[in-house]
Order: sequence, then C-alpha cells, then structure tokens
Amino acid sequence: MASSCRSSRRGTTSCSFILIILCFSFISSSQLLSQACHDVDRSALLGFKAQITSDSGNLRTWNASTDCCQVQHIECDTTGRVVQLNIPGTPDMAAPDETSTFPLTGTLSPTLGNLSSLEFLKINNHYEGLVGPIPPELGNLQNLDCLHLGGNHLNGSIPSSLGNLVQLTSLYLFNNQLSGVLPSALQSLTKLTELYIERNQLTGEILPEIGNLRNLNSIDLRYNNLQGSIPSSFVNLVNLYNFYVRGNRLSGEIPSALQSLTNLTSTDLSPDQLKGKIPLAIGQDA
Repeated sequence: MASSCRSSRRGTTSCSFILIILCFSFISSSQLLSQACHDVDRSALLGFKAQITSDSGNLRTWNASTDCCQVQHIECDTTGRVVQLNIPGTPDMAAPDETSTFPLTGTLSPTLGNLSSLEFLKINNHYEGLVGPIPPELGNLQNLDCLHLGGNHLNGSIPSSLGNLVQLTSLYLFNNQLSGVLPSALQSLTKLTELYIERNQLTGEILPEIGNLRNLNSIDLRYNNLQGSIPSSFVNLVNLYNFYVRGNRLSGEIPSALQSLTNLTSTDLSPDQLKGKIPLAIGQDA
C-alpha cells in the first residue's frame, strides 16, 4: 500500500536581511508572532492524553501550563489553533522514511472532535496498544483532509458521522478490528482520493454509492467479510488505478464495464467466487 497521507507541514519563507527590514517597516512585531495554543485545543489534547494509559513518557510535556503549539507531534496555525496531530508508532513499511516515535496504549478520546481547525490526524501503527471504538465526535472535524488510524486495534463500527468530513481526501482505517457494514454516509466524501479499509472484520456489501466518488484513485477492501458483487457503478471511477478486494466473500460477475477504466492498472480480485475474466486492459497483481 502506497501511503500519501503524510505530514501537512507548511513551507516556510525566508527573507534576506534587507527584505526583513522592509517587512518590519510595514508589519508590527505583534503580527509576526504566532499566538499560543487556543484554550479549547489545549483542553481537547489533554483529554486525549488522559485516555492514554502508557506513552513511554513521550507525552510528559503535554500539561495545562505548556503551550501545546510548542510540543512534539503538534502543529498550529498563526492563530494558535491546532491543524496537525501526528503520532505514528512503528514505521509503516510503505513509508520507511517515516520517523518512528513510540507505542501508545489506551483509547481515542472524544475530545479530539473539539479540534475544529484540525486538517491532519495521524495516530497509526500502535497495533494492539490503541483499542476501543473510533469516536463519532471525529465527524466534527470538518476541515480534516487526512484521517489515518491504520495499524491499531480499534473495534466497533465505522461511525456514520465520518460522512461529515467533506474535505477529506485520504481515509486510512486498515489493520484494525472494525466490524459492521460500510456506512452509507461515506458517499458524502466527494473529495476522497484514497480509501484503505483492508484487514478488518467488515460485513455486508460494497456500497454502490462508492461509485459516485469520482476522485478516488485507490480502493483497498481486502481481507474483510464483504459479500455480494462488485457494484456496476464503479464504472464511474474514471481516476481509479488501484482496486483491491481479495479475501472477501464476493460473488457474481466481474463487471465487463471495468474495461473502460483506462487508468486502472493494479487489481487484486482473487480468490473470491467472482466469475468472468478480468478485462485485459486492467491486468492483475499477484
């Protein structure tokens, strides 16, 4: 799996000495300084820490007297609102350049849903240490672009409230213990480009509405307990180039209309009980 749900670190602009002087001629020093962490965001982060039972001491600087914009794993905008929370555990094999941090144990706090300016949320690869459900309150994060909770031990259903994340482009929930059906609310994620929910315990059918998410370029639903057929609506996914559904209980005909998806170059459909040939224009990964 090629992950592009990476840190949203903002670029910085440097000025020469002369330009700095000019900048100070027009901008007051108070405008150049970023504000300290917003009280609401500090409270939300402390609520998250309160439900972490072990962090190897790496969250020790997270306390009520600390400016949360100055601590590791957090990035704020110039107004003091948290825009990024990035706590990876063991490095992802698909991202070997990613810095390893430490394993967390505990649960995800509903207070994360109060980080109203958050754009990037990545708490991944903590394996069996991070357990419990995905808080429905995460659906309040309407500025979120990336949600990466893969490689943990989360359980329960995928909250339908995630359908409120209308800015979301990347959704990674793979390698957990999630169950239940795919929520129909996912059809609202019209900006979604990557959907990775493989290696869970999902049941029911593949949502035909996913075929309306025309910006999708990668879908991975492997190794769940999904049934039914591949929706014919997937012919609408003209930007799709990765499509993986191996290891489910799918049946029926492989839609011949998939032949029209000229960007689709990598698939994994077996060993399900699907009938028919994979269109020659697609090819298949082993």
